[in-house]
Amino acid sequence: MGSNKKRPAIPPEIRSYIDEVAKKTAAAVSEAYKPLQQPQNAKQAFKNTEARLYALPVLKVKLKDDKEKIEDLRTYGTPARSKSITRFSKNSVRLDPEEALEAIIKDKEAGIETDQHEVDILEEALEIIENDQYYESVSGRYFEGLDNETIAESLGCDATTVWRNRQRLIKSLAVRLYGTAAID
Repeated sequence: MGSNKKRPAIPPEIRSYIDEVAKKTAAAVSEAYKPLQQPQNAKQAFKNTEARLYALPVLKVKLKDDKEKIEDLRTYGTPARSKSITRFSKNSVRLDPEEALEAIIKDKEAGIETDQHEVDILEEALEIIENDQYYESVSGRYFEGLDNETIAESLGCDATTVWRNRQRLIKSLAVRLYGTAAID
């Protein structure tokens, strides 16, 4: 797998099968995110915004890990008994190891694109509040796991002020992320 030999061209029917699997995977990932993307009301939009903020640091680590996995797959190929290969050989189309590897990589890349899109959306939304004097109430809580008292000490105010301003900032983010569905 690690040699510099030129790979043979993948037949069009196999290429289309690989593309189909990648599209199905992207659609499944997108479907999994729908509950977070379509709130019914302002309260749900607020909760969804919080859930997405809590997930952001973990999602960034996952992206980094997934990109490393793709590089490992490209360098070393799949393990001899990879479960991900069987996923691509259950249908009537049988893939050789090179084709299966390509399908696994495309599948992983589709997931990375979806995750990266979520990170980009959240980071863009955070830009609208990053200059607020109480931004640390958001970053401290969701990205560092700090409690209101610790954040309050850092900001030189009381915990209630931290809580109230974080609520205000999360509502702003919710409107940015969900539009009018996030307005009370």
